[in-house]
Amino acid sequence: MGDIRLAGPEALAAVQHISMNDASRLAIGQAQYSALLYPEGTFVDDVVVHRLGEDEYLLVINAGTREKDFSWVSDHTRPAIAQSRIFPTDFTQIAIQGPKAANVLQKLTDADLSAVKFYWVTRGTVCGLKNTLIARTGYTGEDGFEIYRSQR
Repeated sequence: MGDIRLAGPEALAAVQHISMNDASRLAIGQAQYSALLYPEGTFVDDVVVHRLGEDEYLLVINAGTREKDFSWVSDHTRPAIAQSRIFPTDFTQIAIQGPKAANVLQKLTDADLSAVKFYWVTRGTVCGLKNTLIARTGYTGEDGFEIYRSQR
C-alpha cells in the first residue's frame, strides 16, 4: 500500500475536496473507506482515510498506483492546503490478516487489540517500536490489522 499524510489547518478541507465521503464525521482514531474522485465523479482510486489527529489525516492508497494517486492528490489539493503539508511515503506498512491475526499480533504489542473496533486505529509498542500506528482496516474481508511505522 502507499500512503499520503495531510497535516495542518486546511487538511480536512483538502480531504473533503478530493474524497467521496464526509471526513468531518470521523472521530480522532477512526477510519473510513472512500474514493478519490475526478471532478466529473468517476474514480481515480479507492482510499482509506484515517483521522490521526485534530488536523492530521492519513490516506492509504494502492501500492500499484501510488505515484498516480499521489500526483493527483498533490495537484488537486494545492489551493486547499496552502498552510498544510503533504508527506508521501512517510510510513512503512505491514498487514496481518486472517482469523488468527488478533491473537498473533497481541503477542507482539502492548496495545489492547480487543478494544480496537473495525475501521479504528490505535497506537502502541509493536516489537519494541513505540508509537506505532495499528489499524483494523483490512481489504481482505478477513479480520486483521495494518501496522504503520513512521520513518520520521
